[in-house]
Amino acid sequence: MEHLLSLWIEDQNQRNIPLSLLVIQTKAKSLYDNLKRDQGEGSQTETVTASWGWFDRFKRHFHLHNIKMSSEAANADTAAAKKFPNYLKKIIEKVFTVDEMGLYWKRMPERTYIS
Repeated sequence: MEHLLSLWIEDQNQRNIPLSLLVIQTKAKSLYDNLKRDQGEGSQTETVTASWGWFDRFKRHFHLHNIKMSSEAANADTAAAKKFPNYLKKIIEKVFTVDEMGLYWKRMPERTYIS
């Protein structure tokens, strides 16, 4: 499971997708559950909690470092990004009556883990 997780992290790094601790822990649990399901009943006794201690050992084993991403590293499609505010505004006007409602978006993490 840890080897698959390491490959997934590397793939996300190649795509310039920032990863937080919570995202990595969630993916670890998901990978473990999928592997456990595929292995059948013999593997039902073990569990993975993906705790902070586990992640600390995982980071050391796979030589992961937490770095601050520069704006260039997380570059997006700028043409699509310029069109999106108008597109979003149309959706909001169509779906919501925005009087006193505020919309809050999840921020992208400013840091990520790389190997």
